[in-house]
Amino acid sequence: VEATTKTLVYTPSPKRPRHSRAGTKSGKKSGSLRARARSSLDRIRSFLARKSYDELSPTEMAMIEVPDPNILSWRRRGILTQYTPRKGDHEYQTPGFPDYLPQKTEIRYLAQRWTPFEGAYIAFRAKKPWKTMFRSRVKELYFHRRADLDAKVWEMLDEYL
Repeated sequence: VEATTKTLVYTPSPKRPRHSRAGTKSGKKSGSLRARARSSLDRIRSFLARKSYDELSPTEMAMIEVPDPNILSWRRRGILTQYTPRKGDHEYQTPGFPDYLPQKTEIRYLAQRWTPFEGAYIAFRAKKPWKTMFRSRVKELYFHRRADLDAKVWEMLDEYL
């Protein structure tokens, strides 16, 4: 009895071939993929956001840029900021407070600004001002029924409210 041997033949997948990123083609019109991504980011960054932190002048460090609706990152007193990320159309920011935050790459510059004031903050916390505030709180609250008030008081309340 003879054993039959099967020969396996490799056939490549019909998918499109992958090209090396290291190789360059002479037919490219708009630069590399990375350069195109960078240029599209420049369109959504403000003028100062395109500069690095070290390139900013003292005047530019004091500026607060007001972003247009199509701007995604801008500088506030030199720190690169962005809108607060939203997940699933859920608003996490408390209404009335700013909806932006510093970009994570710029947090180290905020830490450098905080260091000179850290000693004063520790001294302030050592005084425990919340105890003084608690002792000075309003201890009696008076509630009135609107029907028991005079007409003059009603008018004053209407003007106030």
